[in-house]
Amino acid sequence: MNKQKAFYTIVLMLFFACVNAQVGEISVRVRNTKGDEIYKVKVVATKNSDSSFVKEVKADRYENYSVKPLPPGLYNLRISAKDYVSQEYSGIKVREDQTTHLEVRLEPIGKSKNK
Repeated sequence: MNKQKAFYTIVLMLFFACVNAQVGEISVRVRNTKGDEIYKVKVVATKNSDSSFVKEVKADRYENYSVKPLPPGLYNLRISAKDYVSQEYSGIKVREDQTTHLEVRLEPIGKSKNK
């Protein structure tokens, strides 16, 4: 019986390893124009092909965001925070077993670029 349990455990582990090997992720670091952290940022991912919703993510303890797991393909991201100008990124390529990194600087609302 123990040999049978061990066999099925190994089969399940291999299955999950194969399934997880076919995904990637987008890692997003969001700061303001001065380089300071911004709290309660909203990061929403959609499919590039039809703009259908994929997921919304919350920050980790370091105020970084990871959109995962994502099948390989093209995605759009909308990054927004209260009192900041939202930014949209389209055609972000996700590759199998890789992390696509994105550094975002949000500008405060009302700040003129001419100053």
